[in-house]
Amino acid sequence: MESENATIQQEPAAAGTVSLPAEDFGRKTLDEAETFADTILKRIRVKDAEGIKSDLTSLLSGAELLTSGKKDDRGILATLPVVGKLFEASGIASPEAETLMKSIGVISGKLDAAQFGLIKDSATLETLAAKNKAIGASLAELLETGAEALNTARKAGTPLDFSRFETVLRGLSGIRDETERMAPQIRLIQENDRALAGKIQSIIFVLLPTWREVMQTEIELREDGGPHELNIDGKKPETYHEEALKEAYRKLIAGLGEAITLGSEAARLRELADIGLQQLKREIGYLVPKAAATAAPEVRQSPLPPAE
Repeated sequence: MESENATIQQEPAAAGTVSLPAEDFGRKTLDEAETFADTILKRIRVKDAEGIKSDLTSLLSGAELLTSGKKDDRGILATLPVVGKLFEASGIASPEAETLMKSIGVISGKLDAAQFGLIKDSATLETLAAKNKAIGASLAELLETGAEALNTARKAGTPLDFSRFETVLRGLSGIRDETERMAPQIRLIQENDRALAGKIQSIIFVLLPTWREVMQTEIELREDGGPHELNIDGKKPETYHEEALKEAYRKLIAGLGEAITLGSEAARLRELADIGLQQLKREIGYLVPKAAATAAPEVRQSPLPPAE
């Protein structure tokens, strides 16, 4: 990276003046920080996480309704008969059940696309984490160089208004602090993306197909005059299929519950990061015009005595 400190020069002592950094001091890093903030804001939108959570919740509701006929606040498997009210006495799926099954297929397709998006975002966040680290290092270097220039000017007793450049340094320090706070947030979002993508993959490729398969078997058994009521209390399983259906349902509901929890955490993490990034953009917005004001510092008698 080309150094931004090339503008910091000290004139010959005989001239009695010292040149503080010019108006573009830190501008390159500030531009990079602003671009970084805009880029990552597009990647961690809260509404995307909320959309995934909504789809997972819809899938959970559909699975509950198809398998049990209703929800039960005391627990999914507490007292509910398997394959419930959406199936007619003959065992033929009602129009509502068929519509619900189609909806579940549509939702699983959306979640499949979402998991690829999460994987892609995780890879992008890896690059952005490195960029955030580089920006933080550049800001630290700018602060060190700027402080040295300011100290040199004061020691020389140069009659300049130092307050403007001090404001710039305080602004740069605030931006550096924001980048430091952002680093762990990026990693947490990245870890959540990976965990949620893995859980969704398990749901749509393992848990959901298994559940749909045993549900279809149950429908066929009913159409053939098979049992219309199944024992799900776990005490006296009558057939292997009953146990298979109960286990597939339990695993699907548990997997969806875990994914929904991850989706809630995803929304929370993104909201926190959004707040930090908006603050970062505000800090940059405050600083840029003030940085430009250092171009032609007002000359006056310095109130500070020369440093010994």
